[in-house]
Amino acid sequence: MSSDDSTLNYEFQGATATLILNVDPAGYDLNPQTFSFTTNACYIYAETINIPNGQSWTLTTPGQTLGIFCNQMQFTGTSPVTFDVSGPKGTDGATTTTNLNGGNSGNFYLYIENITDATFKYLNIRACGGNGGRGVSYFTDTVGGNGGNAGNGGNVSVVFGSIFYDLANSVHGNLTSPWLQQAYNAVNSVLPTANVLTGATLQVSYTTAQVASWLSITSSYNTYAATLQGLSTSLATVGAAPTRTGGHPTSNTKTLAAGLKTTIDGILKGTQAPVTVPANTDYITTLESAISDFMKKGGVAREQTLVGCINSFPTITVSATTDLSNALQNIIEASLGLVTEIQNITSHNIVSTNKGYPGLGGNSGPGVTPSEGNQGSSGTDGNSTSQYLFYNGSPLDSNTSVPFAFPEQCRMLLNLADSNYFVTDPSSWANAISYYQRLVKRLSFLDSQTVSSSNLAGALEYFVFPLGLTWNPLNELGSIYATAQNRLSQAKLGQDMFGHSENWVPRLSSAFYKERVVTMLASLTKMENAIATFTQANQENAIKLEQCQVGISNAQAGLQSAQDRIQLISGPDGFLSTYEYQVETTQPLIQPALTNVKQKLDAIEQDLQLAKNLNPDDLLNAFSTLAMCPSALMGIAELGTVFYKTSTELTDSDDVEVNRNLVIQKVETCENTLDSLNETFTQNTDGTVDLNDPGANLIFAAEDSVNDLLQEFSNIIPVSDTTGVKDAFKAYTDLVLKRNQYITSYNTSLQLLLQAINDQAYYQQENQTWSQQLLKVNMDVPAVLFWLEKNRDDLRFQIMQKLNYEARANRFWGLGVKLTTMMAPGPLQGATDLQIDQGNIDNDFEKCLTSLSDNNMNQWPAPGKSGPFYTLPPDVLSNLKNLSTETQSPPGLIYSTSFVINAGDVPLLNSMANIRLTQARLWLLGATITSDPDPQGNQVLSVLLTQSGDETIYDPYGTPYEFVHDPVTVEFQYFCNKVLESQDCITENVWSLQGLAGDYNGTGVVPVGSVLTAPIGPYSRWTITIKSNANLNPNLDLSQVSAAYLEFWGRSQAALQLNATDRSVASAKDKPCKEVNQSAKN
Repeated sequence: MSSDDSTLNYEFQGATATLILNVDPAGYDLNPQTFSFTTNACYIYAETINIPNGQSWTLTTPGQTLGIFCNQMQFTGTSPVTFDVSGPKGTDGATTTTNLNGGNSGNFYLYIENITDATFKYLNIRACGGNGGRGVSYFTDTVGGNGGNAGNGGNVSVVFGSIFYDLANSVHGNLTSPWLQQAYNAVNSVLPTANVLTGATLQVSYTTAQVASWLSITSSYNTYAATLQGLSTSLATVGAAPTRTGGHPTSNTKTLAAGLKTTIDGILKGTQAPVTVPANTDYITTLESAISDFMKKGGVAREQTLVGCINSFPTITVSATTDLSNALQNIIEASLGLVTEIQNITSHNIVSTNKGYPGLGGNSGPGVTPSEGNQGSSGTDGNSTSQYLFYNGSPLDSNTSVPFAFPEQCRMLLNLADSNYFVTDPSSWANAISYYQRLVKRLSFLDSQTVSSSNLAGALEYFVFPLGLTWNPLNELGSIYATAQNRLSQAKLGQDMFGHSENWVPRLSSAFYKERVVTMLASLTKMENAIATFTQANQENAIKLEQCQVGISNAQAGLQSAQDRIQLISGPDGFLSTYEYQVETTQPLIQPALTNVKQKLDAIEQDLQLAKNLNPDDLLNAFSTLAMCPSALMGIAELGTVFYKTSTELTDSDDVEVNRNLVIQKVETCENTLDSLNETFTQNTDGTVDLNDPGANLIFAAEDSVNDLLQEFSNIIPVSDTTGVKDAFKAYTDLVLKRNQYITSYNTSLQLLLQAINDQAYYQQENQTWSQQLLKVNMDVPAVLFWLEKNRDDLRFQIMQKLNYEARANRFWGLGVKLTTMMAPGPLQGATDLQIDQGNIDNDFEKCLTSLSDNNMNQWPAPGKSGPFYTLPPDVLSNLKNLSTETQSPPGLIYSTSFVINAGDVPLLNSMANIRLTQARLWLLGATITSDPDPQGNQVLSVLLTQSGDETIYDPYGTPYEFVHDPVTVEFQYFCNKVLESQDCITENVWSLQGLAGDYNGTGVVPVGSVLTAPIGPYSRWTITIKSNANLNPNLDLSQVSAAYLEFWGRSQAALQLNATDRSVASAKDKPCKEVNQSAKN
C-alpha cells in the first residue's frame, strides 16, 4: 500500500502486518465495502474513525487481528455495525483434518481517547472460535469420520478515555480551593462538560432532574459568591475617604461596616462554604442601596437606616458539608459511575469471545457401530478486558498491553500541529494548541518511572520485533512528548514559532549567524537529496542504506545546532539572562509606582467605588498580572496550566539556573471589561499579589482589550483629576505591562531551552542507535523515512530560526533601511528558498552598513570639545551616595543607582537621529578614594555603567524603534582627584577609553563576512555600580559629591523630523537635567 499524501495518511504492508496511519482532520473512512488486508494483522491509527452506519453491516476478517486506535469514533447513521475477527468454520464432510477444524479467532484491539455513548449504541465486536465441521459420512461399512475441532475464542481489549472521568477529575481537583473558586470553576469549566451527564443514554442511576439540580446549585453558589464580593466592596466605601458632598459616617458606623466586611471576606476566602444559598437575598440589595444612598447624600436618617441594615444582617453559617459540596460530590460519583458502566459494557455487553462448537462426527455406513464418528475437541473461550486511562502519568496507564500510541502516527500529528503553529497569521493557533494538548494527554504515560519495563513498552517492542513495523519507539515518543509540551507552553504564552518578543534583537551582526547557516544549508541540501533518492519507486535496499548513512552524518548537524542553541539561550549573555535582567531592573520600580497611584486614589476612592462597585486595590492588583497576547488566543476556552519541566530538574540535570520567581504557573484570559478582569483575577487567586513572585499567574488579553481596560479605568476617574491619578495609573500600568512581557519572554526562552535540551538528548541517542543498528533495520519500515524527514525538518526549522536572528540583527543595525525580508514565522522551507532568503538578508546588511558609513554619520564631539552631558537628578544622586550594599568576599561596599534617559532629556541630542554611542563617561565631582597615586599623583576611580538593553532609537524621520537586547556594561576610569568642578570633566582626566567593546563605528574597510557588534544608544535605563574594597576604589567617599554627569560620545545621523511628543515637548519642560560645559576644552 502507498499514499499520495504522507503528511496526513501513510500505509505500509509488512511481511505479517499492515499499518495504516492517518491524521486527516476529516478522518479515516472505515468502509467494509472497500477495506481489506491480506496480512495476518492490520493496525489502524487515526485521529478520527468515520463509521458509515446508514445500514447494518459486518466487517469480517476471519482469524485475523485488527486494531483500531483513535481519538474519536464518529458514526454517520443509526444502524448497528459489527467487527468480526472470529475464526472460520470448519468444512462439513471434509476429508482432511485441517479443513474440518474450526479456526481460532483473531484478536481485536480498540482504543478511543474520547469515548461516547454512540460507541455502545451501534458497535458490536465478535472474536469467537470457529465451529468444527461435521465429519464425513459413509454409505459403506465404514465408521463415520470424526468431527472437526472447535476454534478458540480471541482476545478483545478495549482501552478508553472518557469525558466522564475528566469531569470527575476536574471537580475533585478543585475541592481544596476556596469555595468561591470551586463554584466559579464549576460554572466556567465543569458545567459545560457536566451537561453530558444528562445526555448519556447509559443505564444510569440518577435522573435528568437530579443532574439539573446539581448544576443549578453550583450556579447559585457562584452567583451568591459574586453578590457577597459586591457587598464587600460596597462596605469598603463606608471606611473610605468621604466625598465632598456625600455622607460622613461616624466611627461607630465605620466599625460596624468594617466588621461585617471582615466577616464576609473571611467567608469568601475559606474552603468551607455557606451551608445553603438563601432563597431570598433582598437584604443584601437593601444594604447596598442603603450604603449608596447614605454615601451619596448623607443625613442622619440615612445613616440610621444603614446601621439598621448592618445590625440585622443574618449570620452566614459555613460547614464542610453543604449544598455545594453535596452537589459536587454527586457529580463526581455520577461521573465515575458512568466510567464503570462504560467499562462493563465494553468488556461484556458488546463483546463476544466464545469458543466455537466442536463438529459432530459423520454418519457411519448402514449397520456399522458406532453409528457416527467422534465429536471434535472443544475450544476455549477468549478473554475481553476494558480499561480506562487516567492520563496523569500513573503507572496504571502503561500497564495495558494495548499499544495505543504509535510513534510515527504521533509524529504525523505533531507535524500537523506544527503546520498550524508555524504560520504568519496566528488564527490557526487554536488548532495547533488542540493537537499539542492531545499529544500531551496521550503520551502522559511516559511520565511514569516504570514505563520502560511496562506492559505497554512490551507491546511497542512487539511492533519492532517480530512485526517489524517501527523502530526505537519509546525514544521517538519521548521526543514527540517533550516537543509537544514545549510548543504547547510556547503557544499558550502567545509567542510565535521562534519564541521571541517582537522587539528582541541580537547586537551581533548577521554574519555571526550566517557562519552556521552556510554549513547547515549544505547539510540540508544533502538531506533533501537523500530523501528524494530514498523515496524513489522500487529503490534498491543498498541505495536506501546509503541515504541513511547521509542521515546519520547530517544528524550530527542537528546535535551541533542543539548545543549552539543551549549556549545561545543559557549562556552569560543569553536570552534567559537578558530577560531576567530586564525583569530585575523593572521590578523595583513597580512597588513605588503602585504606592504612588494608591495614595492618589485614596482621595477619590469613594467616588470610584460609587461609580463602579469594584475595589480599586483589587483592580490595581489585577492589572499587575495583565499581559498582552495575540487575539487568536482569546478564542481558546481555557489556556490553564503551562507545562514545564521543573526548575529543580533543569538545574540538576542540565546545569542551568532558573529563576523560579519568573516561572509562570498558570495563564488565564479576560475580555475587555473591568468586570471581566476583576472576576478572572479574584476567582483564580486569593486576591493578593506577591511582587516577589511576579510570574505565578498571568491574565492575557488581546491588545485592543488591554487598551479598552485601561480606558475604562481612566473613564471612572473624575474629570477634575487634580491629584494626577491618571498619570500615576498610566505610569504604573506601563511598567507592569512591560515587566510581564519580559516575564513572558523569559518563560518562552525557557521553553526554547527545554526543546534544545530535548533535541540534544534525542540526537545523541538516535545517532548512537542508528549507527549501531542500521544494518538490522528493514529500510521499508516507516520509522526510517520518518527519521530522515525529522532530521530534514529540524534542519529547516533551525536555519529559519537563525535567519530570523540575522534579520532581527539587521533591524537593529539598519533602522530606517527598508528590509526586504524579516523571516516572519511561516511554513518550513526547502534549501533553495532558504538560500534565497539568506541572499536577501546579505543585501539588507550591506544597506545597514551603508546607513552607518562615514558619509551618512556625524561623529561627535569635535576635537577639543566635550560630548552632551546628562545631569543626574538629585534623588538619583542621593541614592547613589547614601544607599550601599555590603559584600563579604571581598569585604567591601557596592554603591548603585539606576535611572531612565528619555528622548528630550539631553537637549543637544534632539537634533540627532540613529544615535550610536562610542563612549559613556560618568563624572562624580568630589568623589575620593585612598588608593596609592600613580607617579603623576593621580588616583583612578573605576565605575561600571550598564545600559539595560531595553532602548529606543529614533530614525531621521522621528520614528521610534524599541529594542530589547542583552545588557551592555562598560567600565569608565578617571582621575577622581582632578575632577572637582564641571570644567574638570575632560579627556585629560580619563584613564582609559572604552570604544564600547569595539562596536562598529562606521570607519575603515569592513571585510566581507566580518562579525561585528552594533553600537547602542543613550535612550534606555542606565545603572551605575561602584565597588569599593581593599583592592578597588579603597575607602570610597561619595559624601562630598556635589554633582554627577553622564557624558556621551558617539555618532548619529541628522534628524530630518523631530518627534514632537518625545523631544520638543520634553525639552520644553522644567527638567532636573541640563547641558554642562558643552564648550569645555577637551
